[in-house]
Amino acid sequence: MVLVGTGLSPGDLEITSDAVLNFNTIERGSESGMQTLTVRNNGGTATAALSVILGDETNYAKVAGDTCDGVALNPSASCMVQVRFTPTVVGSLPAQLSVLESEGVGVAASLLGTGSARLAVTKTGSGTGTVISTQTGINCGAACPSMEASFTASPITLTASVVSGHAFEGWGGACAHAGMNPECMVPLSQAATSVTAEFRAWDCTPDTISCNDATDHYVDCSPTGTVEVEMD
Repeated sequence: MVLVGTGLSPGDLEITSDAVLNFNTIERGSESGMQTLTVRNNGGTATAALSVILGDETNYAKVAGDTCDGVALNPSASCMVQVRFTPTVVGSLPAQLSVLESEGVGVAASLLGTGSARLAVTKTGSGTGTVISTQTGINCGAACPSMEASFTASPITLTASVVSGHAFEGWGGACAHAGMNPECMVPLSQAATSVTAEFRAWDCTPDTISCNDATDHYVDCSPTGTVEVEMD
């Protein structure tokens, strides 16, 4: 099978292995197993010294032992290039691996891989609340103390919500910048990112006014906060 990537003429070269090397999903900062591109010279004479070009050297790496680069390939002979996927970011990271006889003449394989990262959410405090990610993955409800999920996109939007009688007190960790805003956008800039969400239970019945016998103060327990008024 010959894959022509960007207007290449195959000349006498042919890809005899898979022309699409799919590395699937790998966590950023990790590396995949090796995959091999094999190329054969179908011509009647040796090629000129071959050139191997890896289109993305940030997220892919050639493995030592390349038998194509700089080699004049004899008729009916084959050479191979081995590659690993080493994602440094989150998301789809397509690239191309080319073996050239000369400028514009050669074959190219497609490299497919997706970088992922983990996000962990931990709930703290005396209250009950829910943290949900807009992207599928995090749905930490009332009975959930913490949850972790893997994502292939960044940033991730988290939303905190509460039921009556409880309040959201703010974010920590990678969401600390959002403060008490119930919505946080957290970039996945490393393999594992941690966020905390604090919830507090109100210490009186919502939307009521009660008297504290010890202080002779009245307490207004409302969604906007607790206000004490001293009565003469």
